[in-house]
Amino acid sequence: MLSGSFAEGQQSEVPFESSGEALSAFLEFLYKGTFSVKKAILPELLRLVHQWEVQPLQSALNELLVKHMTPELCSSLIVDCEVLLVDQLDEMLERYVLQNFSACVKTEQFGSWPLHRMIGLLRSDDLVAEHEEEVLAAVMHWHRSGPHRDDATAALLQMVRFTLLSAEALQGLGSREGLTGLPGVVMSRLAAAALKVHQGMGDPRERPETPEEASYMKAVKLRNSYPYWWADFGCSLRGGMVIAERSGQYGEGELEPWAVHIHDQALYIIDGREPCCVLQWPLGALSGRVVVGTGSTLNGVNDFSDIIDIAIDANGDLFVLDGQHGRIVRIRDGVGEVVGDGVLSLDVGTRALYIGTDGSIYFIDEGGSRVQRYYQGMTVPVAGGPESGDGASQLEDAEDIFVTKDGVLYVSDSGNNRIQKWLPGATSGVTVAGGHGKGSRCDQLQHPVGLHVTEDSTIYIADYQNHRVMKWKEGWQYGLVVAGGHGVDSGLHQVGGACDELRVKLEEPFRDPPSATELDA
Repeated sequence: MLSGSFAEGQQSEVPFESSGEALSAFLEFLYKGTFSVKKAILPELLRLVHQWEVQPLQSALNELLVKHMTPELCSSLIVDCEVLLVDQLDEMLERYVLQNFSACVKTEQFGSWPLHRMIGLLRSDDLVAEHEEEVLAAVMHWHRSGPHRDDATAALLQMVRFTLLSAEALQGLGSREGLTGLPGVVMSRLAAAALKVHQGMGDPRERPETPEEASYMKAVKLRNSYPYWWADFGCSLRGGMVIAERSGQYGEGELEPWAVHIHDQALYIIDGREPCCVLQWPLGALSGRVVVGTGSTLNGVNDFSDIIDIAIDANGDLFVLDGQHGRIVRIRDGVGEVVGDGVLSLDVGTRALYIGTDGSIYFIDEGGSRVQRYYQGMTVPVAGGPESGDGASQLEDAEDIFVTKDGVLYVSDSGNNRIQKWLPGATSGVTVAGGHGKGSRCDQLQHPVGLHVTEDSTIYIADYQNHRVMKWKEGWQYGLVVAGGHGVDSGLHQVGGACDELRVKLEEPFRDPPSATELDA
């Protein structure tokens, strides 16, 4: 070439569009079969290899890149050598980004990645991220890294799986997250559609689809790195967080929680191991202390061996349903005393306890077929009766109760696999959740136990035999799974075990999902 008719043969200097280090490594390989080069020079060396078609050096570079790849180097190769990437190297880079997406997004050159590369990555089920909020944040970062990207960003937003975002994040995105033009319209539309799934249209993997919903629901897919979805939380959580645990080492015995209540930043747990007791376990603490039963410093009544349920009133007084002695004990200022001593009589099958805002005491008796209210020395039935059944005025094997500040009673009618709502003075109840037979569909319950009702009438149900917690609102045909629902085991994404009594009082979320304003932080 240098002595023939090529242009280079007519010049005193032959220019190379590369640094001396890259050219030196290139020549070293041609003459010695080996080379030594800094990582920063690899993109230049790759261009030389492509220009001169030196296949053995291409193969050597591929092996070197696999061994020494970093997020910075990967990002640089994607930007600087996009048109030079052969299939093998291109596939290797894509695999690396999918596995190291979070780190690659933080590199300086991420904002210059080409659109087709971004679309390919965001489409993949194999993209590894902490949650979908992180994927959306990457799109927003890319959008702000260059001018005239409205059309491209609108296309990328459709690759984000909005239904996997938390409900809180979606509510914040309704304001378009500061976006204008086409991206803002697309963001608002996708967020609104996804929010419907969290607000009662049902779990996209399980509930039947109407024709108008079918195309949207089919586009909803979980990513392999976070295969669990829950209403409200989306995929912003991998599962619950352990807040109270005892392994059984050091002779203490494993924790056997029968019921849990939250009051004043502490858990109150019925520990069912022998002898039965109540633990006070401050949130964030490594251990709890016995406040009722053997090992406590309680004065007055303190002979408990069969604690069925507990409740806490607005003043912080703890009430204990004592199954062995058929009584309710109130604990105030470290002293236990029997409620309605000589007046209030409980039968052997009494279960569940709730304290109303007016101080009324509600409990289930008659083996789960009746709810009674004790107030100012008088006991009156408020739901069900002595005969069990599946009628609107009947209950069967009821497990738990909740009473709103307006006196509306909710009953976990376990034997009928439904939740019944009784207005004050009513002679029959209305089914507000379940009631479609025993099963695991989203419109069914299977032996519901604990329940909690929020001020906006949202009902949370411990669906015991389905090992999940359901969210339901009056008028909904289907409920939503907000915890568990993925089989029985010890994973943080699972709840319940073969012998566990799952009774949930849900008063606080596992953790706060990231807000919309935090997505791009």
